[in-house]
Formats: sequence, C-alpha cells, structure tokens
Amino acid sequence: MALPLTPITQIGLLIVVSQHYNFNTQGCVILDTGRLLREAMKLAVGEYFLSIQGEGRHAGRLAVFVRLAGCNLDCVWCDSVKVWRHGRTYLAMDLAKFVADQFHKPFQSGAMLIITGGEPLIPAYHKPLIALLDELSRQLGFLPIVEVETNGTCTPHPDLDALIASYDCSPKLRNSGMPKEKRITPDFSFFAHSPKAFFKFVVTSWGDVQEVYSDFVVPFNLEPHRIWLMPCADNEQTLRELAPKVVQWALRMGWNYSDRLQVRLWDKTTGV
Repeated sequence: MALPLTPITQIGLLIVVSQHYNFNTQGCVILDTGRLLREAMKLAVGEYFLSIQGEGRHAGRLAVFVRLAGCNLDCVWCDSVKVWRHGRTYLAMDLAKFVADQFHKPFQSGAMLIITGGEPLIPAYHKPLIALLDELSRQLGFLPIVEVETNGTCTPHPDLDALIASYDCSPKLRNSGMPKEKRITPDFSFFAHSPKAFFKFVVTSWGDVQEVYSDFVVPFNLEPHRIWLMPCADNEQTLRELAPKVVQWALRMGWNYSDRLQVRLWDKTTGV
C-alpha cells in the first residue's frame, strides 16, 4: 500500500510551514484557519521501515522506524544525512493510518515505534507528533512502545513527553564538528533528569571518552547505568576495527557498550 505523497518545501531545515492568505475586496487579509491548521499538522518523512533496533539499550528489539526529515545540527560524520535532508510531507493523521495499516502485525507482536531523524524533537514537530501518536493509538487500539532518538538539544512538549516511553539520547561531542553552544544547550537538563532517557555517545578515541566524563557525566550527574559508548563507524570494517577498543573503554569506565547491528549485519546505516 502506498500513501500519496507531496513534496516537502525545501527551505532551511525542510520544516517550513506554508502560510495561506485570502484577501477581501478591501484588501484586508482573511486567514484560512482550517488550511493553516492542516499545514501545521504535517510531518516530513525521510523513510520508514521494519527492522530491529541496532543500537543502545533496546538493541535487537523488533521495531518500526519512522525517520523525520530535518535537523538542527550538521555533524561531520552523520551517516543518515542523505536521507533526512530529503523528505515527503504527510498529514499526521494520514501518516498514522498508513503506519497502522502497513505495520499492524509487527505492532501486534510487540514491535516498538522508533521515531528518529535528523532531529525529531525540533519544536515544529511537537504538535504533529502528538496527533500522529494519538491517531496511531486509535487505529491500533493501543499505543506501541514509543522511543525517540534525539540529540538532546530540544525539550519535548509535556503532552508529547507523556506519549514517549524512552529517549535514546545521543549528545554530540567535539568530534561532530559542531560548536559546543549548539550541541550542549540548556534543554539537555530535561533529559539528564528524565528517568526515560539513556545516553549514547559516539566515540573514536580515549579523548572522546574523557570528554563524555568532563562535559556530561560530571556537570549533569549522569549515572553509569544510563551511559552507552558506541563506535563511530559507518561500515563493517571500521566497526570491526574500532569496536574492541570501545568495549575496553566502556569496561574501564564502568559504562555500557552499544554495537551497531545495522552496520555489522548489513553494512548499511539507513533503511535497515
């Protein structure tokens, strides 16, 4: 089953909400409020697929992925950028009906719903995501376990937070190429204090591990059981070479190790 798609307006972060105006005979603006509301309830989607979660605390779990387009960061090593830079727009209600129909059996079997990106918690997506999850729950008769993969720079709306079971929070380090003020914002405190959040750090060196400790563990008092170290590897060979080092660093710090099953099994980073 294919859902009709309309091209996303590709301006800035690909999250521009179109404005529609009518004018009366005196030249005064009349807002088409119904149309404005519909436009505001759209989500730009890069891809969706059924697979297993390849990373973090829920690695190996059956999961339906919905990757939203757009991000507020531009990390030098991002391995999903080719997907989230381009998307198609869906009305949130239509997307919910499509996802419920397409993946009904996996959800009945206990599949998680993983909303990823890009950055799915940018403010423009809060209300559409609430509508998506409310309608998905109505279509299925229950709400699947919802996990959001985020960089930790945008606090979710309280009504959205209430629908999310867990946050796979991956704060960025200097190795991302992003300035510190953009990758560590006051919003990170929300995740540090949320029992639903765990933290996955992409590392390439022991220096990265020390940065995790100095910039996140100490100032935000992150507990060891909530921390995962993951190799910065977008291909199987690099993963095979780096993973043993990252395991040793995790053991040394008393933290967890996250593999990248999508890379290890399929040598791919998106669509699987």
